[in-house]
Amino acid sequence: MQFIALPVSLASVSLLLLLASCNGGPPGDPLLDPRPQADAATRTFARTPPPTAAAPDDLRTAEAPALFIEQIPGSLNHSPDGTWWGYNQSKIARIGDTVFMFVVENDDDPGTESRFALYKKQGDGVWEPGAILPTSRPGNIVVDSKGGLHAFVFDPLDVLENDSLGTLEHYYFSDAYRGNISDYQHETVIGNDGNSETVNIRFGVSIGPDDTMLVAYGLTEGNGFQGHTEQVHYKRPGEDGWTRLIAGENLGHDFYYSFPLITDFGFTVLAVQDDYVPATDGNIYQIASYFEYADNAWSQRLLVDNTGHPEAKTRPQLVEISDNFQDSMGNVHLLVLDDAAEEYRHFVRAADGTWTSKAIPGAHN
Repeated sequence: MQFIALPVSLASVSLLLLLASCNGGPPGDPLLDPRPQADAATRTFARTPPPTAAAPDDLRTAEAPALFIEQIPGSLNHSPDGTWWGYNQSKIARIGDTVFMFVVENDDDPGTESRFALYKKQGDGVWEPGAILPTSRPGNIVVDSKGGLHAFVFDPLDVLENDSLGTLEHYYFSDAYRGNISDYQHETVIGNDGNSETVNIRFGVSIGPDDTMLVAYGLTEGNGFQGHTEQVHYKRPGEDGWTRLIAGENLGHDFYYSFPLITDFGFTVLAVQDDYVPATDGNIYQIASYFEYADNAWSQRLLVDNTGHPEAKTRPQLVEISDNFQDSMGNVHLLVLDDAAEEYRHFVRAADGTWTSKAIPGAHN
């Protein structure tokens, strides 16, 4: 069975189109809008697993495998800490026929105190809730070779004062392969004394075949490092603590939404420029950057740089990033959307270190 779980979001046009084709119901219909509903008096949250809906028969063909499409609980407050947010973050994982996911539970108050809520689904069963953890943003979940589930969660020090200042927490559900997502071990990966930002809310996570875990994020200037930096923390099996590496410093831009990857030769990180410019009342995304750790040294490569494009001054978003993975031959593949050229670019860092790039026909909407 192929499985697609979709968060309910008002921010994704493609998602709205897909949901409309599946349900077509009006927003707020309790049968078609399975988001957790807050009780105004007690401020508690309903956690009833959402109803499921099989894909229409016309989506199943002899050439394509059957698809199962359903809504999952979403967040009443979509921005900034809704379930849909953080496209670089791993929100679905599986062990055999058991699928895990999390949603961000909150109310409709922008000053919300949110919760990271785990769910599991075994086979064709219903979603069952598990642990609830404090957060202010979506996190990441990954599965190790022993069937354990790892949840990495940003925990704000005081969410009502500053929901971007906090710590990075790691929760390990060693019995997840047995369906237990309530009991866990806990450690703080990156602490915070409340004086400055020590980890960015846009962090990404990956796990290697040997269960090495990797966290990557950008950190803006003025937080104790040399200018704008890209940072990683890794932990190998059996190690008690995490090791920090600086992938790049004095970068001149914030590089966020990091896609980290553990490779045969070391580590890689795909990140995108994300500079906040108050004068434009928004953020600028015009550079896609690749960081590589090999032979105990870091290097950086600009994949797409549209800062000199004629439309750069009027179009702040000219680049998006989509994925970073390694195939069985040792080649690293990177997917970047070049909005200026209106095409996806497929970059390949071959096992021998050489690079190729080509456009993906028909991939841009």
